[in-house]
Formats: sequence, structure tokens, C-alpha cells
Amino acid sequence: MATIPTENDVLFGRGNNIKNYPGNRRFRALVEAKRDRFQRAPKRKEKRAIARELIDKIYSLKPPGRFMESEVKSSAISERVWVVASDSKVMKKVLHRLREKEWIPGNSNSNNYKKSNKSDLNAEGIPNNELPTNHRSQEDETSESGNGSDLDDWNSFFQKHIDVNHLKVFGRESQRTSNTDSSDEPSMDDLDDELDLFWSGFGDEHEETASQIQLTLGENERELTMRQWITETSYAIQADTKTKTTGKALEYAQSALPVALKLTEYLTTIQKSEDKGVQNEVPLESIVIENAFIRMKNSNTLESSSQRNYEVLSVQITVTAGVVDNPETGEVSQRLASLGAVLYELFSGEPPVVLPCSTNSFSLSTINLDADSASNDRPQKKSNRQSPYSNSESIAKLASIGIPHSLCFLLGNLLDCYHGDFCGDEAYRSLADVKVDLQLMLDNPERFLYDIKTSPLPALDIRDEVFGREDEIKSLEHSYRQHIDGKCNGGTIRGGAGTGKSRVAMTVECLTSNRNGYFLVAKFDQNKDVKPLSTIGNAFNALCDLYVRDATSSELKTVEKELAGSLGNQAGLLAGVVPSLGKLMPSCNLHNTWSSCANSALSMRFLLSELLRVLASHLRSITIVLDDIQWADFASLLLAGDLASNKSVFFIFCFRDDEVDASVQFTSWLSSFSLLSLDEMKLEGLDVDGVNRLVSDALHLVPSVTRPLSTVLHHKTRGLPFFVRRLMYSLEQQNLIHVQMETPRWTWELERIANLEISDDAVALLMEEMKSLPSDFQLGLQVAACIGTRITKYELDILSRDQGKSLHDILGQVSKRGYMDNNDDDGATFRFAHDKIEQACYESMSVEQRRVNHMRYGLALCAHSMKNGGENNGELFFTALNQINRGGPTAVDDSNQKGIIAALNLKGGVRAMQLSDTNAAYKLFTSGISFLGVDHWESQYDLSIGLFDAAAEAACVLNKSTEVASLCEQVVRNARCYDDQLHCLYTGVKALRQAELHREAMSSMFEILTHLEEEELRPIQNNIVRSKIHQTNELFQRRSDRDILDMKITHNKKIITLLKIYELLGPSLHFTMPGLLAAMSLRMIEITMENGLTPIAPTAFALYGEVLAGDGNLVDACRFGRLALKLLEKEALSMHKAAVILMVYSPILWAAEPLQSVVEAHQLGQKVGHQRGDWLYAGYNWHMSITTSFFAGQDLNLVRRNAKSFISVISKQKGHVDNMILIYWQTVALSEGLHTLDEEQNDEEFPCESDVLLIGKGKNVPVFVILNKVLMLIRKYLFHQLEDDVVDINISSRIAESNETLRATTLLGIFFEGLACFKLARQSLGNKRVALLEQGESVLARMRFYNDHSTWNFENKMLLLEAERMYTLDNFDQADSFYQQSILSAHKHKFIHEEAIASYLLGEFLHEQRLFKKSKSLLLHSIQCFEKWGAFAVARRVETIIQSKFSSDWNTFGTYSDVFTFDLTPDAVSSKKRQNWD
Repeated sequence: MATIPTENDVLFGRGNNIKNYPGNRRFRALVEAKRDRFQRAPKRKEKRAIARELIDKIYSLKPPGRFMESEVKSSAISERVWVVASDSKVMKKVLHRLREKEWIPGNSNSNNYKKSNKSDLNAEGIPNNELPTNHRSQEDETSESGNGSDLDDWNSFFQKHIDVNHLKVFGRESQRTSNTDSSDEPSMDDLDDELDLFWSGFGDEHEETASQIQLTLGENERELTMRQWITETSYAIQADTKTKTTGKALEYAQSALPVALKLTEYLTTIQKSEDKGVQNEVPLESIVIENAFIRMKNSNTLESSSQRNYEVLSVQITVTAGVVDNPETGEVSQRLASLGAVLYELFSGEPPVVLPCSTNSFSLSTINLDADSASNDRPQKKSNRQSPYSNSESIAKLASIGIPHSLCFLLGNLLDCYHGDFCGDEAYRSLADVKVDLQLMLDNPERFLYDIKTSPLPALDIRDEVFGREDEIKSLEHSYRQHIDGKCNGGTIRGGAGTGKSRVAMTVECLTSNRNGYFLVAKFDQNKDVKPLSTIGNAFNALCDLYVRDATSSELKTVEKELAGSLGNQAGLLAGVVPSLGKLMPSCNLHNTWSSCANSALSMRFLLSELLRVLASHLRSITIVLDDIQWADFASLLLAGDLASNKSVFFIFCFRDDEVDASVQFTSWLSSFSLLSLDEMKLEGLDVDGVNRLVSDALHLVPSVTRPLSTVLHHKTRGLPFFVRRLMYSLEQQNLIHVQMETPRWTWELERIANLEISDDAVALLMEEMKSLPSDFQLGLQVAACIGTRITKYELDILSRDQGKSLHDILGQVSKRGYMDNNDDDGATFRFAHDKIEQACYESMSVEQRRVNHMRYGLALCAHSMKNGGENNGELFFTALNQINRGGPTAVDDSNQKGIIAALNLKGGVRAMQLSDTNAAYKLFTSGISFLGVDHWESQYDLSIGLFDAAAEAACVLNKSTEVASLCEQVVRNARCYDDQLHCLYTGVKALRQAELHREAMSSMFEILTHLEEEELRPIQNNIVRSKIHQTNELFQRRSDRDILDMKITHNKKIITLLKIYELLGPSLHFTMPGLLAAMSLRMIEITMENGLTPIAPTAFALYGEVLAGDGNLVDACRFGRLALKLLEKEALSMHKAAVILMVYSPILWAAEPLQSVVEAHQLGQKVGHQRGDWLYAGYNWHMSITTSFFAGQDLNLVRRNAKSFISVISKQKGHVDNMILIYWQTVALSEGLHTLDEEQNDEEFPCESDVLLIGKGKNVPVFVILNKVLMLIRKYLFHQLEDDVVDINISSRIAESNETLRATTLLGIFFEGLACFKLARQSLGNKRVALLEQGESVLARMRFYNDHSTWNFENKMLLLEAERMYTLDNFDQADSFYQQSILSAHKHKFIHEEAIASYLLGEFLHEQRLFKKSKSLLLHSIQCFEKWGAFAVARRVETIIQSKFSSDWNTFGTYSDVFTFDLTPDAVSSKKRQNWD
């Protein structure tokens, strides 16, 4: 029904009058107010609700507003017939207005979309200056002209932006068809209908998707047709004066690659969806350039048009509306051909060349839709039916305009797909393959896009990259991330030769660099024994250099201080292997301290571990790759195992699993890796795809082209990357792989390669390949192979003079052929690219030729080395010896020269021992022996004794008992005197001890002593021994400590060896005939005083002090113990420092020094033992520090952690941990309660207490038995379980029966024996009471004795026993006084556990005296002390007692200090001016 509009109505239509109508202006304002909210709404329902709000707002006006439309097209509003629009149409219009943005015409490079609230929009939101001429309006125009119709202009306008007749977005087409009457005006109403129809096609279940794919563009985004993009881009490149004309085609091709890739990705995604059963909504006939739209995002203006100033976001295909009647998607080959046609025009700017009988584009009528799908096995014959395009002419045209041949080839193969099953072998099989090739060209244009240069003729260039190992690299990266999170120590990479282990490991370098870390590589050599530990030492040297380069001066000072504390005096030993250590410790005197090491190899393992620990604590990340570790010597293997336990460093171990069986040592070492958190990786040969990636990259061709060749190479090489590389080089030399000149690209003779007989042995292949090399090249490779995996420029210069050729230049040429690498920064080192190449070069010589060459090169290097410092000339000297020894005695005829070589080996072996490589030393000693003459025991006697002695000692360290016996036997048989036999005999005894043949070892030692006319050892009860002890003590009383310390040091080998034998005899006597220890130590003191100080002197003084302590002479015992410690301050006498610390503090100085100091001394002994390689006594000291800390009352939680750590470490070393397990479970019981000792409660990795006790009972070891009784008594006493029949309180008698030396642990057990006796005596009657009282008084008397020597340790214990005794004897006043004095003394001397016990006992005593307030305060104080100690279970037991004795408010009384006149502050304690203090 027609009506007249009011000012509140909204009018649908065009023109300036409509735009400026009051109701329309109000409507636009409401739209702008709600647009942001509308566009943020995530669901369609919410959007419709916003539109409804807007409509209702118009309806609610007064008078109510309406939405009006008119069928009459007139310029004047009053002349039109207006009717109210339907509600559905109103909703569509409003929704369109809320979601629209405005097209602002202008420069195509500008941002063309803006919001529609600008004044240059017409009433329908269309830009006035973008309308056809007769539809534009002027701002000052008052007439209503411009409403006429020009269909051509309108069609041009809509075709330019959104073609109504071809509208298709994301695969959903409009209802308009190609049959629409062309005379109808495509008005905005029609467009609105199309848009609303598009959006209404999404149900509620697709609201989120609909929101994501609105026809809106983000900031700086724009959309072009592909032809618009071609015009714009080609114009910009042509206008760029900075780009040469010859490079413009290449630049355009690179600009077009992202567009091509995005289009291919789009079609690939649709194809994948179709393969999953989703309907393909892009029919075949729609894949034409006219339907391709490109969405881009502008970047900031760049200086050169050669740089792309936009990002291609997507390329999509709209669908021709008419295709809906025939929506055929075609076969894969047909879609590939259609893609080829689009891409051809993209890169060339025009369609492919069309044959005369063909149309301009593909259509369903030109493609055989009945053809079967392409199969994987492509027949070779071609179809007789021709393509609509002239491929050769089209591709030739591409090449003529400068498009790279790789792109020409790709497009030609795509167009060739028209033939379907009968297309060429190199035609594509899938869209995904095209995507891969385009991505390669985009990512690596130098390799896959650019034409190769043919002048000069290029050589095959195979990059040193990893191909086909993506999964393995991801796994390694995961391990690295796990390492950063503290969950992984590293990884192992195993595999056969040539699988690419090293290259995979090197991929971690980037991850390490990203964390500002250091990446180090140590590669072991099968055939080169150079400077001992040089492989790992060089890596650490590099680490030190890197840290010095990057650290600040303050950081360097901090590191120097930490290293000085960690390495101690042994830093000089480490500096021999890591010279750059001096840069980190410039203030330290780093002289070699090998002679002061108990075991230099063990010392080196500890020192390197400490160096790594300190540096790692100051760095974010360190990665160390140990490559070809299967070739490492055993010392390096053990060192590597120690280093890998550092969780701050990421370790990668690479080794050949096909070489493992050859080394029993390596297999044994490898099995220990189960104790470390290392991820395992095994590499096999590459699959065909992996090989194809390598071949494709090497030949600069996309993988689809090289796959046939790669398949053949994979079959011949089993996919081993190294073998593939060498085979390709070989095929190049045979011209089976070569450059094709007419179209510059690599090509090959596939059939000839397939038929070529190739050995599956890489070494054989290489040897055959090397035969074709020039003779100089062969010579250079053979010289390098004799030296080893690598050869330095210094060595090359020496050997060049010997050969009369420039070996450095020769190897430089060889490196270009891929046989060697010269990648060092200074180019001073050549290294074989792979050890199989080294092996091939070495095996190309005969055995005799190798021997001759080794000797020749070795003598040349040795002569130069001796001129420049002899054996001190580091690596060169050891390289020379290695060459000479590999040549062997048969390569030398001159006997004098053989003698010189033998002597050089002796010097080299000694130097290797000083560098802590006993294995290398043993090899050098035995090589030296092999150069001795037949009559060497006559003509070369001194040299023979030296070599055999040294070889036997090295064999003993390496635990080669059979070799030791053989070497010693020859010395004994041929030595001219017994003194010359002595050192070798001593070595033989050590070997017997190591083999646990203790009876045979003791027999040999007594036999040696007899030969040396030493007196028979007598027991300490013997009058002669007692007399000598008395005389010796008197002698030392007449001499001052300074006189003894200033005694000269003797170097008499016989005296030193004699004392070593006595020292070795000591432990055996301790377990078998302890009564002889006094006579033995006395004799060692006599020898020392007669001949001078030796490295054994501190041990002699400590042993003699222990004898005196056991004899009750604590004063003299402590003097000898302290003299032993002072002697250790002399570096020449400090070899056995850890052992001496243990022997002095454990049986002697515990009675004179504070127990807390004793703990610290044992901790020092542990540290020094590790530094000097004395791991046995380092472990003993560690054990004693933990045990003593428990009895000294240190924090139980700390004791527990240390005990657990000790058990874990020593168990791995197969050491004894039974005693420490008892300590551990004691701390658990005291802190958590007795119930935790049940077997079912044990969640530790070691046995529970009951199991350990069962094992110990079977062994019947006195120390274990006594410790168990002591700990059990302490536990029963603290938990009030003394009434149990199983409690054994007779600790004193058990110690006496075992003949064990009294130590702190056992004496403290005796202290609890006294406490238990007095307590039980108060509960007993008659003879039992008397006996218990006498036993307690005996303990008290012993405490009084020891209190005379150490008030610090024993005063509080003596006072507490006195209090208990007085309490038992009913002397309550004295008891009260002694209790308080005991508490004060325990507090003063920092025995918190004994302060707790004394406070508890006094509290109980006071409660019996009915002094309840004081009693409760003491009991509460005992709880505080027990908790501070960590004995929470005991504290809870005291709480229970308090609750039973007092009311429910038991914990409300005051503190300890509230009820006593003395306090426990440090000042108060030190003054001793307290009540009841005598």
C-alpha cells in the first residue's frame, strides 16, 4: 500500500537526496554506533540480535519510523511511490549495512577499504567517485540528476570488484545463473540479496566459520585479481631503475613464486578434503586465471622495488555460476594441467601458446573425463591425442624472456599432465608434489631456481647438510629441551659407518647458540695415538678460551677463586692437558704435580669434572659432542663417563654399533650408560625420499625430477649418506652425471648407472675411485692417512721438506674434491671428510709400504721435535713416536738407532704417565721394549731395567696382572743385583693385592723383607717392642717439632721402596695380625729418622700415633698425628694426604679436636683424595665425615641427604655401603618414627635396615656389628625402650672383644651405655643395681679421662653422667647442679642433641622433685632442641610424656629461661657466672 514518507522513515534507493534524507542520516548514525559491537560478535545469532535492536529503534520513534522502498525510478522523492518493505528484506539490508566497508578508489598500492561513514559515500554505501559517470553526485549538487542507467558502466564496475554472475566464495555459489536476463540492472538490491543469501546459507552450527570468512579485509590488506597483480607487479619491476634489465625477469619470477605457492596450497587443501570424502566445490572449469583472486597485506614502503613490499596472504578460486550445472572436478592430471595453464600466465603474462585447433582454455569438452585415474606405475608410451597447448613453443617462449629453466621445466611438466596416464615420466603426479617444488624454489632459490652457470663448467657440489633425518633431528631437539628442564643428560647416536651420525649431532649447535651457549666437538681417531688425552683436552682448551674471551674481569676473578678451591695444588696436573687453564688461573703457579698423585688417571678424571662443573655453573648452556667414541682409549672412556654425570652439560655420544664388538672395554663402558639419563637414537640408511632430497639438492633440481636417479642410488648404497655422496662424485668422474649445456642443468645416464657394477663396500669403491687421481693427489692422501684422521700445517711443512713437494697445496686441491676438509678458521689443519676415506687411502698402500712410510715420517717429525725441545714439544713428539712405533723394529736396521728409539719411548711413556694417560704410557713402554736388541740385558742393561720396571708399573695400574707377572719375572731373572729387582717386586706385590690374593701378597712382602735383612716383626706385648717404643718416645721428647720438620728429604730408591712395602703391609696386618702393627710402624719411624724424609714419612708418623693412642698415650699420639699433618704441607710428601688425614683424625685427633672440626677435616680428606686420585681414602673420609657428623649432633636432614648420596655413589663403584645404610635408617627413625623401618615402608633403591642387618650378621665384621649395637642402643634410649630384652648395653665389652681401636663413634656409644646403666640401675634392686651402677661408673671414669684431653667434646657428657650418677645415688642437690652444668656445656660446645637429652633428663628429675613448672619448661626446651636437631619423632615422644604428666594446657607455660636464673646466650655461656656452677 503506497504512502508518503515521514522524516523518521528510512528510504531504500540511490542518489544524493536519498543519502541526505533525515531518516537515512539517523539510520547511518545508528549503524555506526553498533558496527564495532556487531563485528566483534562471534555468533550469527548475536549479530542478528544487534540488527533487530537497530530495527526496533527505528520502529520506536515518534512517529514510528518505517523502512520504505519504491519501484518507480525518479530523481525526486515526492514523485516516487513508496511502500513499506518486508521484514525479511529489512533484516537483509540492515545486516549488510552493519558488515560493509567502503571501497575508496585511487592508487592501487594504497589502502582501498575504509569504513563507510565518510561523506563521499552514496546512500547505499557506494563510493561516489567509483560509480559510473552518470551515477556520481557532487557535494554542492542540489539536483537529483545521476540516477540514469548505463549497463556497460555498471557491469564494468561490478565485474571489477564482485562479479554477481560469477560470485563464489569459499566454495558456496549464489543462486544467480548465467541465464539471468542481461537487460536487468544488477542493482545494489541484487547484490544485497546475493550477500544475504551467502550468509544465510550457514546454519547455526556454522556460525563461527561464517564469522571467520566475512568479506572484510584487515588493516593494510587488499585484494586483486591475478591479472591485476601481474600488471601491477610487472610495471613496478620495469620501473625500477636499480635492477638491471637482464635481472628483471628473474626478479619477477621470484615475486610470482609466493602467489604460485599459495594457489597450489589452496588447491592441494581442497584435494585433501575431497580425498577424505568432503565434496570438492571448485570444479575443473573454474581453475582459470580469471577466477583467481589474491589477498595481500601491504608492508612499509621499501627502498627498492626489487624487495617485495607485500605479503601474499592467500590465493583463491571463485566459481563460475554456470558450472553449478556441470560441477565436474576432473582427474588429478587434469587439475594439474589446469594449474599449469594458470601458472604459465602468471609467470609469462599471457596464456600458453594455443594450437590452431584448440580453444583458449581448458573445458570439459577438451578433456577426457572417462580416463582412469593416474596410476603410480606410469606407462612410457604417449597419447596420440594432442594437448590444446603447444608445450615446446610455450616453454621456449618462457625461456626467451629470461624465466629460469627450473620454472620452465616445472610448467612444462604441468602442461604435460594433460595426457593423463600417458604423460611423460617427469610429469607431476599430485598437487602436493608441485607444492614441494615451488616451496624449494622459494626457500632456496640459489639451489632450485637460478640457472646454473656453465662457464666455467661447474663441478658437483654436495652440501654438508643433513637430509632425510627430520624425525631424528626433532627427537634430538626434544632431548635438548628435556635437558634444559633438568630431565635429560644428553643422548647417544649409534649406527653403522656412513649413516651420518656426526651431521645429526651437529644440528644441536644452533640450539646451543640460541641460548648463548658453547658447542664443542671432540672426535676420536682410530689410528693416531697423539698427546695423551689430547682429544678431550683440546675440547676443554677451547672451552677455556671461549670463556676467557666472553667473561668480564669480575667473572674471571670469581671463576679463578672457585677453581683454586676445587682443584687445589693439582691444578698444575690439569694444565698439562688443558694449557688454557692458565688463562683462567693467572695468579696460580701451575707446575706439574704428577709425583704427588696417588693415581694420576683418577686425579685427572676428577680435575676435568671439576673444571667443567665450575664453568658450567657460570654459563647458560654447554653442549659437548664426543664423536667416534668407540675409538677412544679406556682412560678417555672413563673420563667421558664421569663428565656425563654433570647434568648442566648436554652430552652427545656418537659411535658405530657395527664396531662395538671389537672392544670389550667399550662394550663394558657402554653398559654403564644405563645409570645416566641419556636418550638413545639409532640411525639406519636413508629411505628413498631422504636420498632424493640429498640428490635433488646436489643437482639443483626439484625432487620430482631426480627421483628415478635417487631410487637407483638408494638401491646401490643402502641409503647410507656417505656412500651416496662418494658414489655421486665417482659417477661425475665417469661422466655418468654431467651438465647438459643446451639447457643448463645436471643430467645423468640412468640406464648406465643402473647397470653399473658397484661394490657395496665403501672402502673398495673409494680405492677404485682414487686410482684415477693424479699421483701427487694420491701421495698427499697417503701421507695424511699415515699420520691419522687429521694433519696440521706444522706437520705438513716438515714432511713437505722430506718429500720435496708442497703437501699443503696438494691437500688444498684434494679438499676441493671432497676427500678432506679444511674448515678451521686459520686453515691450519686438514681432516679426512670421513674415516672410510682415510681407511681407503691407508689400504691403498701395501703393508710393507705402510711400515716404511710410518718410520720415514716418524723420524722426520722426531728430528724436528728434538731440535725444538724434545719430548716437551707436546703433540708433535707423541705423533713422531706413534709413527715410529707403527713402523716397528723391522723398519730399522741400525741397532744404535733402535736403542735411541727405545730410549725415546721410555721418555714418552714417563711423560704420558705425567699426563695421566697410563694406557698410552704402557703402549710406549712395550714399544720401547720391542726395539731392544737380542742381547739387551747385556748391552742395554740400564735401559732394559727402566723399560721393564716402568711397563710393569703401568700394567699394574691398568690391572693387567698377567703382564705384570711376566715383566717382573724377566727382571728377577736378568737383574744384576737384588736392589735392581726391588721396585719390580714391589709392583708384583701390588698386583697380587689388586687381584685380592692377600695371602700370596703377604707372603711375598715378608720374603722381600727377609731378603733386605729386616728384623722379624714382634707383637706389641713383646718386651723388646715395648722397650723400643719407650726409647723412641724419649728420643722425640728431646727433639722439637721444627727439628723433625726440617729433616732432609731422601731420594734413595731402596729406602723409599722398603717403606712402600711396609706401608702396603699395614692394611694386611690390620685384618690378620693387628698385634704386629706397633712393631711395623716403629720400624718405619726408625728408617725415617735414620735416612731422612720420604713420601711415606707422614704415613709412618700417623701409624705410630695410632699405636700410641691405642696404648693410652694420647699426648704423644696427638703430637705424632699433628707432625704427620705438618709433613703433608711439603708438596713432595703429600702423595698420601687423604690417607694420612683419615689415619690421624679417625683414631687420634677426635679425642683432642672438636668433633665439628673432625668432620671438616674428613671433608677435606675426601676432597684431597679426589684431587690426587686416591679415591679409596676419599671414600673413607667421606664415610667418616657423615658418620661423625651424626654423632656430633649436626642436622639430621643434612646427614640423611649425605648418607643417601654416599650410598648411591659408592654402590655404583661396587664399594661397601652397609655401615652407611645403618646411619641412613637411624636418621629416618629419629626424624619420622620407628614405623618407617618396616620393609613395606621402604621406597629407597637400597635395602631396608633389617635386610642389611641380616647380611651383616652373615659377614660378622666387627666394625659393622659394633656400629649396629651403638645405633640400636641410642634409638632404644631415646624412645624409652631400654626394658626390651634384646637391648645390648655392654658396648665397652664388645669393643674390647673385637680389639678395635677406640674411635669417636664407639666412645659415644659407650657414653650412651653409661646413661642406660644409670637409668636401669634406678629401676633395679640388689646385685643387678650394683652391677649396673659399677658399669656406669666405669663409663664415667673413661669420660673423665677423655675430658682431660678435650673439654670441648667430653665435658657435657661427663657432667651428664655425673648428674645421672648423683640422681641414682639419691644425691639430688648435686644431681640438679650437674644437670644444669651439662646443659650449659652442651649448648656452649654446639651439641644440640645432647643439650636436648640433658634438658629432658633434668625435666624428668624435677618432675619427680615436684617442681612442675620448672620440669615442664625443661621438657619443652628439650622438644625445641630435638626439633632443631631434626629428631621430630623423638620430640613427639616427649610431647606425649608431657601430656601424660600435665594438664591439657601443657604447652602454655613459659620458656626455659623463664624459670632458671641462667640463660643460654653466647655471652652468658662464656661468662660461666651462673647459679649452681662450681
